[in-house]
This record gives sequence, C-alpha cells and structure tokens, in this order.
Amino acid sequence: DEVLAEAIAGARVVYLGAPLDEFSRARTAAEIAEARRDIGALDGDVVVGTITRLHDSKGNEYLVEAARQVLGRRPAARFFLAGEGPLRPSLEAQAREAGLGDRFVFLGFVRDVARLLSAFDIDVFPSLWEGTPLTVFEALGAGKAIVATDADGLVDVLADGNDALIVPKRDPAALADRIVRLIDDPAERARLSSAARATAARYDIGAFVRKMERLYEQIGRASCRERVYHPV
Repeated sequence: DEVLAEAIAGARVVYLGAPLDEFSRARTAAEIAEARRDIGALDGDVVVGTITRLHDSKGNEYLVEAARQVLGRRPAARFFLAGEGPLRPSLEAQAREAGLGDRFVFLGFVRDVARLLSAFDIDVFPSLWEGTPLTVFEALGAGKAIVATDADGLVDVLADGNDALIVPKRDPAALADRIVRLIDDPAERARLSSAARATAARYDIGAFVRKMERLYEQIGRASCRERVYHPV
C-alpha cells in the first residue's frame, strides 16, 4: 500500500528522556554513604541493584537466579530490588528457597529514585521485553555501570561494551558472569560510568521537549502545504 509505505518512510522516533539535572548531580561521599546505610548496605558490600516493576516483562526471576550464582562466587555482593508488583510474593519465595537471606533485599516502593541510584555500584536490567524504560535514562544520567539484556527497548539505547554490558534474555549464567566481571574490575565500572553519562546527554528531558516541538512544527508546515481548499 503506497500510503502505508509513505507513512513508514516519513516516520520519526523521538525517545523520552529524564531530568538529568536531578540524576546526574554530583553527590558527596557522605551523601552516598548515607544512601547506602539507609538500604542496609554494609561497608565492603558491592551493591547490585535494579529499580523496576515486578511483572513478567521485567525478568526479575532471572536476576534472583543470577544473584544465587554471583553470591556463590563473590559473597561480598548484596542485591537490592526496588519496586512493587504482583510477582513480589513469588520472587521473595524464590529468594528464600535459594538461601539468599539478607544478601537479596526487596525494598518495595521507593520515592527518591535518584538517591537510591547513588547507592548502586552496578545497575541491572534483566528484562524480557521493553518499550523504552525511563529507568534506563535515569541510570545513564546517574553514571551507573549497567548490565542489561538484549531486550529491544534496551538495545535501542545501550551499546554493548560501550555504555553497558549486554547479555541474552533468560540467561542467568550470562547475567551472573557480567556482574562478577564488574565486581572484580572497578576500572571497568568507572569506564562504563563515564560512557553512561556521555550517552545520557542525548536523553535529557529538555532535549525531548525540543525535539517534540520541532516535530509538531514540521507536521504543521507539511499539513499547510498539503491542505486543499475548496471554494464554497
């Protein structure tokens, strides 16, 4: 269909964004230490976290299994899952059955996301499918070292080996391996953090608003050009 083909050819993708001034704000060592204490992280813990909805699409059952594997190799890791949803009881049961104890903590709903992110050493996205989650823009803005799956909405934004480490969906062993890699390599975490901040600059909420304004201006001009007037 020619009309459909023309519509597809003229399509534009405008990504959402995050308020980077909030998420990229430099935080003092004291602020970070306080945020870590508030969630129960101890001195010497490597904090691995995710902020998510507890729904099927988010793949959190694979994160729980990955955590079991990581803790068998690197017991100084401590996992924090923030968010609510219908799968919370089953995920808590899975963590109990895996014997994760206080090394896998369910935080529930968290209001100050930027503050929580500041406590993370590694941010994990174990998703099975996504649109484009705002949380990935927030993690980039906060300069987090990211491990993510190859879910479409994530790889639209993240690039493996550049600003994130990407693993296949539904592969807890691969997820665990990349987390262990970052636990063992603070320099790689720092490199990913720097690259994340550079990527985040493309996804500021102000840039999103300006792109939308330009898009509507273009649509308006095109509409004016194509409008046909019929005299009465």
